[in-house]
Amino acid sequence: MIHDDDIVIRIRMAGDGAIDAKVMIDALDIAEGALYASDRNDVEQAARALRLPSYVRDASLERLRHHRHQRLLLEEAQTGSIILVTVVAAVSLFVLEKTVGEAFADGFKETRAYSELRDFFRGQIDAKALFIAEALRRAFGGRRREVSVRVDQVPRLGPHVIDVEAITAPSQTRSQVGSISEHLRRER
Repeated sequence: MIHDDDIVIRIRMAGDGAIDAKVMIDALDIAEGALYASDRNDVEQAARALRLPSYVRDASLERLRHHRHQRLLLEEAQTGSIILVTVVAAVSLFVLEKTVGEAFADGFKETRAYSELRDFFRGQIDAKALFIAEALRRAFGGRRREVSVRVDQVPRLGPHVIDVEAITAPSQTRSQVGSISEHLRRER
């Protein structure tokens, strides 16, 4: 379920005919890379703003790597062109809570540090959405396909929505190996 504090990324793949699964996997990998950069930025900013010890920052940055391919939560797929609706996972907040919480051991959720950490992330949602959108623009910009990235305007009501639309070239819409039926029907 999508909530007001979520960041939604809609990835729409459009092209003529069937789209090769590799194109979708590449798009998800690009999004994963942009979200990893965003999570690293979150940890760095939180460490500065909350004056966290460097060992907490370093441990949190290391732990971020253990969450590869866990940064997008698939909420739905829509008909038409291939459209995946995903929600950004709270990996950086989860990692920081875990790392800082270990320093406090018992009762961390009742501390001021816990409250300040959560308040920090609530205040970062607008900036995080813009950071992710820009990282997606840069990452997709290096690919040979027409891509647009749009983010809803701030201030907002409801979740941030980042729309990524990739128009795939005919050579990317279908692998050289067609379906079984297509292959059997080809002229020899």
